[in-house]
This record gives sequence, C-alpha cells and structure tokens, in this order.
Amino acid sequence: MSVVVSVVMPVHNIDPRLLRSSVASVLALDERVELVVVDDGSDVAATMDELTSLTAAGGRVRVVRQSNAGVAAARNTGISHAVGTFVSFLDPDDQFLPRNVTVVLDDLETESRDLIVCSARGVSWDGTKVEHYRVGSDGPISARELLSDLLSLYRRGRVSSAFVLGVPWAKFVRRSFLTENSLYFDDTLVKRSDAEWMIRVLRKCEAAQVHDVSVVDYRMDVPGNISRRFRRDVPASLTHIGRRAAAIDEVRPSTRQLYQLELVKDAVNTFFTHPDATGGDAGRSAYSAFRAQFDVPWSLLLGGHLRGAGAPRLAFFVAIAAGWYWPVGVLRTWKRVRQRGRDLRELPLLARLRGSSGAIEAASVRTRVMLSEPMPHQNAFIDLLAASVPDPFEVVGFDWRRAIVGRFQIFHLQWPEALFRSERTSRRAVKAVLVLALGARLRTRRIKVAWTVHNLAPHEELTWYENKLFTWLTSAVDRKVYLSPHPDDPTGQIVPHGHYRDRYAVSNAPRSSHPVEVLYFGNVRPYKGLEALIHAFKGLPSSRAVLRVCGHPVSSEYGQELLELTGTTQNIVMDLDFVDHADVPDLFAVSTLVVLPYTQIYNSGVLMLGLSLGRPVLVRESPATRIVAEAIGGDWVQLFDGELTPDLLDAALNRAELIDAGSSPDLAAFEWSAIGRSYATVYRSVLAGEAAAPAVEAADTPASPVPGMDGEQRASSDETGLGQ
Repeated sequence: MSVVVSVVMPVHNIDPRLLRSSVASVLALDERVELVVVDDGSDVAATMDELTSLTAAGGRVRVVRQSNAGVAAARNTGISHAVGTFVSFLDPDDQFLPRNVTVVLDDLETESRDLIVCSARGVSWDGTKVEHYRVGSDGPISARELLSDLLSLYRRGRVSSAFVLGVPWAKFVRRSFLTENSLYFDDTLVKRSDAEWMIRVLRKCEAAQVHDVSVVDYRMDVPGNISRRFRRDVPASLTHIGRRAAAIDEVRPSTRQLYQLELVKDAVNTFFTHPDATGGDAGRSAYSAFRAQFDVPWSLLLGGHLRGAGAPRLAFFVAIAAGWYWPVGVLRTWKRVRQRGRDLRELPLLARLRGSSGAIEAASVRTRVMLSEPMPHQNAFIDLLAASVPDPFEVVGFDWRRAIVGRFQIFHLQWPEALFRSERTSRRAVKAVLVLALGARLRTRRIKVAWTVHNLAPHEELTWYENKLFTWLTSAVDRKVYLSPHPDDPTGQIVPHGHYRDRYAVSNAPRSSHPVEVLYFGNVRPYKGLEALIHAFKGLPSSRAVLRVCGHPVSSEYGQELLELTGTTQNIVMDLDFVDHADVPDLFAVSTLVVLPYTQIYNSGVLMLGLSLGRPVLVRESPATRIVAEAIGGDWVQLFDGELTPDLLDAALNRAELIDAGSSPDLAAFEWSAIGRSYATVYRSVLAGEAAAPAVEAADTPASPVPGMDGEQRASSDETGLGQ
C-alpha cells in the first residue's frame, strides 16, 4: 500500500511522555500514514532514549537527526525526507484524532486540490478545558478567503478560524506542490514562522478543500512549548512578517492593518509575559490586569498609529517593545546585585557589551525555592536538601513574613501539619489565619508548589478544622515527590531519602560488648511498635544484651505506659527525652544493632541514620525498606515480617555481631548530590507546568515493585527528628 500522508514531527528535548502519546496517535492510523520524526539536536537524556527506542522500532516510524537549528529547519528536513503524496505536520506535544483523520484519509486518495484544511480542538494539558477551532463548512473554498480569515484576527467570530489557519498542523498539503514552489519554512524567523509559511502557501494556492472535522488535539499551555519561549530577536521576526503582510494585495488594506496590529501586540505581550523581562511576576500580573480593563482602548490606540502605516511604522513600534527590556532589566538586576553583593559584571547590559550571553542568563534566571520548614532545622533532612540543590535554584528556609510577602517562585512543602499545629490555642488561631493567607497567595500569584510526602498520613489525627487547613494547602500542590513508591499514586516523582554522613561523623567510641547493646532511636509514638520490642527483648536471657530506648514520647501518658511495661527489668534503659545532636554519633557507636519495630512503615529517616553511622538495622519489611535492603545488602538491613519474636531478635543480633566494627555500608545510591539534581529536575518540571507522569525513580536507586496495600493502613515515615 502506497503512503498517502507523511506526518512530520519536529522534536527537541520534549518530555518523552508527551512524545510517546503523540507518536501513538499517529501509529493508530493504518499503513497509508508514515511518521517522520526530526530530532533537532536533542541533548536531554530522556528524550534521546525515547528517540533511540523509536529508531529501533522501525516500521512506519523514521527518525532523522540534525544539529539544533530550530523548528522551522526541522520541518524543512521532514519535508525533504517525506515520501507520501501529502505532508502533514504534528507537534510532539499534540495528538491526532485517529478516527477523524481516517475520514479525511479516505478522501485524500481521490483529492485533486493541493491544500486540505481541517478543524482542530484545543485541550488544556490537564484535560479540563476544551476549545473548538473551526475553519468553516465542508466543501471547496478560495485561498483568498482563507487568507483573509488568517489575517483578520480581530473580526468577531473569526478568532478561532484565524488561529487554526495560522499554524501548519490540521492541514494536508500536496508534497509536490510544496517542493515545486519552494514552499519551505523560513528558518531565520524565531516567531510566527508557521504563520508566515501559511501566508505564502495560501498566496500560491488557488483553492482549498475544507473538512469541518477536528483532526488534531492541540495541547494548550503546555509548559516549555517552543512558541512560548522568549528570544530577543522576536521583534525582528515580527517586523519581517509585517513587511510580508503589508505586501499582500489579495486582501483589503484594513485586513492587512489589523494583522499588523496583532504583530505589534504580539511583540509587546511577549515582552511583558517573559519571566526575565519587566517586573517579573509582578509586572506580568499588573499587565494582565491592565489588559483586562484596557484591551480595546489599547488596540484602538495602536490601530490609530498604524492606520495607513506601512512596514517602517510597524518596525518602529516593534523595536520599542524590544528596547524596553534592557533599561528595566539593568535596574532590576542592579537591585539584585546590591541585595546579594554580587559582581557588577553580572548586569545584563555590561554582560552584553562584553559579549557574554551566559552572564545575562545567570544574572536573571535564578529561581528561589522556599521550604515550608525553617533553617537550620532540627531535622537534618531539611538542611541537607537545601544544600544539595544546584544552581540556578536558591533554597531558603521558611518564615511567615517571607511566605506572605516575600519573593519566591516555588514553595516546597514538607510536613503540612507543622504549619498550623501548636500546643497553645492562641497560636493555633493565628497560624490558621496565616495558612489561609499563604494558600491564597500561592493560588493568586500562581506560585508553583511541590510536596515531599514524608508521611502517607499525619502522625496524629487531625481535628475537623485542621483537616480543612491540610486540604487547603495540599490542594495547591502541582507535583508530589515520594521517598518510595506510593501504592495509590503512580504519577508522583520518586526521590529517595539521602544519607546523613554529611551531617554526622562516625564516632570512635568503642562498641559495647558485655553485654551487647540494642538501640531504638526516634520519636516515641504508639505505632512504632515499642511494646512488641519490649516483649520480644524480655524473652532473651538477661545477660544477652541491653536495650536502650531513646526518644521523646508523643505524650507523657504514653511514656508512662512504656515505663510501666518495662517494670523492673534491669537490662532495659528508657531515655525518654530529646537527644542532643552532638550525642547522636556516640549513641549509635556503642550499639551493636538498631531495631525499628514499627507496625507500619512508609519511609524511615532513622534507618538511613543508622546506616550512615555504620550500624546494621533490623526493620519491618515494606516496599521502601526492601529498596534500601536491595541497594545495600541483607547484612546491613535485616527485614522481618509478622510478629517480632525473641528468636527473631536473637538471630538478628547474631548476624550483627559478625559485622566488623570498623566497616560501613556502601551508600552511593543515596548520595545527596544526585538527590539534589533530582529535586532540581522536579523544580524545573513544576515551573514548566508539566503534567504528572507515571512515577519513575529520580535518582540511581534500585526499582522495586509495590504490592497492594490495605486501604485502612496508616503508614507513616519515621523522620529522624532528633528533637521532635
């Protein structure tokens, strides 16, 4: 069967999940369709791996590679490699609608016209919003009428048709018509090259065929979309297109002027919506409010200036939009330089004079991430996380003033309940108001929110109003990060818990040997299984070992219950209090085995702490602990399931005694440098607004299948605390 349509798909560092779904939508069609994927110099590993798999698959997919030259050049490469009678274009973040495309395919085999134009749908990346872009009714139509629709962006009822006419997708163009008329994309343009191409196609084409059926799902607001990226040579591109539009004599002068007006607005809008341009977030918010009230007067004002104007006047206004960047950018960066004490050479204007574009970016794209916990923190996890995240991210600790009025682009939530809980009623009331204000600011300012889910449920039960506050905060989350696979949320990112070797040095204190010492360390709560540990330990001979329980109880009543359970047993030491950071290494050094007898476990910081300080750990088996055991070895991480018995505890002690006193486990899989890079990847995806994908491990840790978990299970992580 001959190829009727060659689909050209330019690709550059696209999210592989989007690429996969886009390719699948093409391959859902029959053998009359081939796919030509043009790799425009992708250098992101995930994209390159996906392209490699497509190359290996072969079949109706061909992957053509070129050095990075832009989307226009990539489309031209695709045209030159196409073999179908018709050429169609599809961006890697969009999708074909196979059933509707098949209807068009059946007609293409007998179609005599060179251009077939179809309708399309606009679908938000989360699927909550759908718009329909119609080009008209079924049947033939003159190219002049389509050209007029393309240029008449302000005519009532023509906006959707003008939009879909100004893009190459949802079109089927005869390949011989393109090559014979040299209708290739202008790769010197960085803005609206597709619209400029369509203008030339329509001027060459006498008539077209309209199919009023949506063949493409255009994904609106996909973060990182190339059409939304700012380049400082955008004004030159728009001016060039404006000159082309001014020379179109097939349409009325008023239509040309309307299109020129749109180009000027595009230049100004691009400037104001660029994150490094005037005013940053505040400037964009102010400009959005301005446009909401004054869009029509603004259009009339520019329209008055453009009335009767040709390309030179258009070039003047576009140049103004570009020229505003530098003086305002200098003022903004000067303020940053003074605040941070940096070198004056980072100013954009001076860097430009020195010919260093890299310094321009470094001075203006630094992104501030605010954690929901203060720094320094009693939990070393927070400080280690903040120190590990690489540039361009600046991680700062939490304080309420900064949270309500400070500047930051990402809010990284850790333990949501910590923001509103307090033992004092008056403080709880104040915190509740502040949490409401914080949630409102995150939403109104569109600040991105990431959440490291340390616990599948809070340690203590929430009251009704605490539940409301918890939901208010977590419903603003854009991306969840799990420390181990989550049974019910396969879309979260997985970044493992790092080790504590950067915080605690291994102590040289001699290990206790007569008798050996068993250590429980961490917060003392009912679900920790301490009752089972005490019962199992009492079953050992009294001369076998000493059990030391160190940690602060959740309540004095629960602490008293444990003391009563211990009774007069001489070889059980209950240190129910906070532990000073300086004493932690010695506490672990004298122990032979660390036991974590939790009844349920999602994640454990104490497990990583024990391993970091060179002590084997006995811990309940779970998906999270299984991952650590597979990465480090069964001698260092001994897993148990079911009841903790005296025999099981004795066997674990025997294995622990065989480990050399000076040895330590290999924790390379849990290095903070890799974890910091993984969080930087999370931050980038959150800023870009990428849709959540099936969970993948974001650092080099072994994968582990996640068995089903009882819906009633109340799993929690045991964060080290050391004072919590």
